[in-house]
Amino acid sequence: MRSRPGALVLRLAASLLLPTALAGCAAPAAAPAAPGTTAAAHVPSATATVAPAVASAMAEGALSGEHCQKAADGTWSYTATLSNHGAARAVFTVAIGLTRDTSVLDHALIEKTLAPGQTTQVSATGFGKDAPSAGTDCAATVSQERTE
Repeated sequence: MRSRPGALVLRLAASLLLPTALAGCAAPAAAPAAPGTTAAAHVPSATATVAPAVASAMAEGALSGEHCQKAADGTWSYTATLSNHGAARAVFTVAIGLTRDTSVLDHALIEKTLAPGQTTQVSATGFGKDAPSAGTDCAATVSQERTE
């Protein structure tokens, strides 16, 4: 296993978490014109309406004691300790990715809700069947969303 957390973690986070984050950002559809009238063309304004901010962010420092390895049956497993260092209850999503060069070979997702100050073990097993040991990077990234 090689571990290069810099660009790999950003690539993994973008590919796994960005579609979820952008799901609520679509512009609303235009209302249909009333019968017998002509709808005016919709011209976008110079300013964009921004969806309300969601209390979600990358949770730097939330993972410790990470271990990722390939098992004899050809699958991979990942374990770590997840900690909520914040002052509010939060839902954490841990995204583990197996990559080689610029390709994502497989991934696993773990979701846990933790109270402030709470710590728990997280694990994922049985993913990445037959991903090669040599040249494969295993990296995790974690995001959090406050639930208050």
